[in-house]
Amino acid sequence: MFDQESISEAPVLSPSTRGVFLAKVYVFFVYSLLMGALGTKYGMLAGATNDYYLLQGCVFLALYIGLAFVEKAPALGLAVLTAFSAYGGYMFAPAALQIEAMGQVHLLVLSFIYTVILFGCLSVYALTTKRDLSLLGSFAFAGLLLLFGAALAAIFLPLEMGWTAFHIFGLVFVSTYVLYDTSRFANRFGPDRYLGAVAALYLDIFNLFVHVLGLLKRDGTYYDTTGRWGR
Repeated sequence: MFDQESISEAPVLSPSTRGVFLAKVYVFFVYSLLMGALGTKYGMLAGATNDYYLLQGCVFLALYIGLAFVEKAPALGLAVLTAFSAYGGYMFAPAALQIEAMGQVHLLVLSFIYTVILFGCLSVYALTTKRDLSLLGSFAFAGLLLLFGAALAAIFLPLEMGWTAFHIFGLVFVSTYVLYDTSRFANRFGPDRYLGAVAALYLDIFNLFVHVLGLLKRDGTYYDTTGRWGR
C-alpha cells in the first residue's frame, strides 16, 4: 500500500481521464502477470530452489517498496514493475517444480482459473459499487497481521497448523484487500499513479492464487515452515 490519503485529498478527474487511467492499470496489470509467468518459467528451467527463500522475500518486498518512489517516472517505474513481477514469479518456481514432480500440474491450471474468476468478480463489484470501501482497509490489515502471526507460530511452536482453515481465512482477508485496493486506486489515485495500482493488484492476485491453490491441494497445505510444498 503506497499511501493513506483521505477521500478529501483525492484528485478530481473527469470521467474520460479516469477511464484512461483504469485502462492503463489493467493493461499493465496483464503485462505484470505475463512477466510473472515468464519468471516462473525461467525459474523452473533454471531449477530454482528455496535455499534463500527469506532473502528472496526481502528482495521482493524491496522492489515493491522501491516502486513507490519511482512510479511517477514511467520508464524507471516500468523497469521496476517488470523486475518486481518477474521476480515474484521466479519465487514461485520451486513450488511449481514440486507440484509438477507430484503429478498435480492440473491444480495450477484450476487454481489460476478460479483465481481469475474470483478476482474478476471482486474487481467488478469494487469498480461499480457506490459504497465507500475505505473502511475495509483496517479489517484487511488486521487479517494480514493475524495470518502473519499464524505463520510465525507454525515456525516457532511445535504445533500442527490447520492449513485448510489458514487458507480459508487467507482468502477472506485477501479478497477484502482486492476490494479495498481496487476502490482506492479507482477513486483516489492521480492519473500518473497507475504503476503503483498495478503493483498492489499483482500482490493481491498472487496471494489469492496461493490460497486457492492451497485449498485445492488434497491435504489443504501449501507451504510448510521451510517454504517448501507440503506432502
